[in-house]
Formats: sequence, C-alpha cells, structure tokens
Amino acid sequence: MFKKISFFALAALIFVGCNSNEEEKEEKRNFKDSVYAFVNTHPNIVGYGRVDLKTIVDESNIEQVGIFQLFAAETYEGLKKQVDMSAPVYFATTTTEGHSDLTVYSMLKLKDKKKLVDEWSNSGYEFKEDNGVSYAEDEGYILAAKDNVAMLIMAPGDFNAKKLVTKAFNATKGDIASGEMKKHLEAKGDFVMHMNLDGLKENDRSLALVPNGTELDFSMNFDNGEMVFESQLNNFDKLKGLLGVEMTDEPIVAKKATDENGNIVMAMQLSIMNPMMDQLGMGSEEMEKAMNFAPLMMEEQEVSLNISDLEESDEILMPSGKPMGDEFMEMTIDLDAMMGMVPEYQDYEQYWSKLDFAALSIMKNGTMRLVVTTDEKGQNILATVFKALDDFMNNGGLMQLMASR
Repeated sequence: MFKKISFFALAALIFVGCNSNEEEKEEKRNFKDSVYAFVNTHPNIVGYGRVDLKTIVDESNIEQVGIFQLFAAETYEGLKKQVDMSAPVYFATTTTEGHSDLTVYSMLKLKDKKKLVDEWSNSGYEFKEDNGVSYAEDEGYILAAKDNVAMLIMAPGDFNAKKLVTKAFNATKGDIASGEMKKHLEAKGDFVMHMNLDGLKENDRSLALVPNGTELDFSMNFDNGEMVFESQLNNFDKLKGLLGVEMTDEPIVAKKATDENGNIVMAMQLSIMNPMMDQLGMGSEEMEKAMNFAPLMMEEQEVSLNISDLEESDEILMPSGKPMGDEFMEMTIDLDAMMGMVPEYQDYEQYWSKLDFAALSIMKNGTMRLVVTTDEKGQNILATVFKALDDFMNNGGLMQLMASR
C-alpha cells in the first residue's frame, strides 16, 4: 500500500513540476508580443512603428558597398550574433510627464544576451544587473537586454537609467496591442510609423490649431525602380474646415520651368485657396510672384540652374501623361535634368544619370505621396543609389568633393 501511495505521490510531483515548467514557458513572451505590450501599456506614447531592416539590407545590396565594408561590416557581423536581424526593428517615442522632451526606444529581437553584454563590455560599456535586466548607459543612451528583447533608449537631459529600464521592461508584460494599434504596427511598408499628435500639442504651440484626436501615419517603401513615401492624416476634413481651405476648379497657380530646349524640368500646380493666406497678404498674385522669384533666389545662392523660361500654363502634364488637376497640389521634378543644370554636378553625371523623376502630390483626403523613380526598373532603388555612391567613392569622389569646397 505504501509503495502504491509513494508511486502516485511521485507521479503527482512530476506532473506538477512539468505543469509549472509549461506555465513558466508560457509566461516568457515571444519578442513580438513583448513589443506590442510595450507600445500598448507604456505611458505617454506619441509615436511607434517598425523598420524591416533585413529586407532593406538584402534588397539594397548594402553589404557589398565599399563604404559599408570599410566602416560598418565588422559591427554589423557582430550584431547578427547578438540580435536576430531577420526580425523587424520596432521603435516607440514617449513624452515626459510635462510633454517637454522625447524619449526614443528601439527594440530588437535578442538572440544571445551573453554575447551582447560581452561584446559591448569589450567596447568600454559598464553593465549593471537589475531583476534580470543587463543595462549600460553612455552619454544619453542606454543599452539594455532581457529575455528576448534588446532595447536601445535615447533619453534627454539627466535621467535615472535604472528607473527608465525598469519601466520599459515592465511595459513588455502588459496587455498586448490589438485593434487599430495592431493594425498600425503591421501596416505595409519597409518603414512605417504612427503618431498621436495630442501628446505633442501641450508643449508645441505650432500645433495649437490641430484638432484633438489627430493622428498621422507614415510609410516608406523601397521597390524596384522607385521609392514611395506616403503620409495620411486621419481627420483632414476637420483640419481643412478649421483653416478655411477650399478646393478650386481651376488652379490658382500653374507653373512650369523649362530648359533651353523646352523640356519641362519642374512643374507645379496649386488648386487650393485659404482666406487666412489672403488676410496675410499671400493671395494668388503674391504666390505667382513668389514662384517667379524662386529661381532667382536659387541663383543668388549660387546654385546656377540657368532656367531660360518660366511660363504660366494650365496644361502641365505629369510624367505619366496624366493632366494635373485632381489634387490640392502636384509637383514633379525631372531629377536628371535638374542635376544636369547645376554646373557643380555636371562632372559627376555618370553617378546620378539613372535618376528619373520625383513627383509630389497632396490629395483631397489628406494623403501626401512622394514618388522618386530611377530608370533601373528591375533593381531596388536603394541598390541603384548605393551602387552609384560606391562607384563615386571608388573613383576618388571624396577627394573631389573636398577639392570643390
């Protein structure tokens, strides 16, 4: 009988022990959930987002660039042993209690805490331990690590590193972001950011007219042959009404700048009116004059564009051939032609000649969209840019720039 009781007692102990281990494993959150909890529960969050660093690094071929090899390759190889570079790098910005300063948190997926601490200790960082967190501080920065989260904190002024670190890692244990917050964190883009302007208004008088509840989203994509940057205001209609902005059927300003051969180098249309601007003496006529004067200002700043013609036109075409007229503002610049008109850059034509157009538009729903294109349609735009930069530097570019100063 005793043997039977002992057997069942032993089995019960093993079961309880296994169950405790399972619960302990469940309590240790994965990296993504820890970040989502941080964003959701840390007080005074005014902005958050992520960078898909591995995608950018891989598609840009930056590891093959000479400057990267010379200055960053060794550090990057070391980081790959410490953190998982295939996971997104998340970031969040908070204000202080008085909303006067910003603290920025970058969060990476920790692969090996010991390697991180050892590597950075060898670089002169002095780490302290507190409740399982290893952290070191240096001139406004804190590097901290616990479980599967590595955190770089950039804090203003005098701060208590232990307090900041404790608060940050406690936030990773809170409720996980869901709904709209999760949607913002998972928005499409190589770089995405969401901002809540309410937390900034209290200490930035320039935002006083911004309606309460205003949120702003940014995204940036680096694709084959183009970079696309977009921003979106959630309550653009309220902002328009507050400022008295009105859409016009005909553009109040439509200008194009051409080179000596008649090719359009720059075109801009503005189809928006604002009574406040009229009261400040910035009506349509004054805006026309300002646009006429712009090239002269550039020449006086020794940029020498040599624009031979600046004429008014209501029939400007975008590079795609689409007439301008559906947005509040549209502007396009032929980057190749613009660079070619600046004498200081003409010697470097082989490096920037693949640049195509930059097109900026502000749409009726409050979306601002900037697209920069190259004629390398099958190659990621960053790879094109970094290749040109590498070729430039390998051909004495740094010395050329220094000599031209």
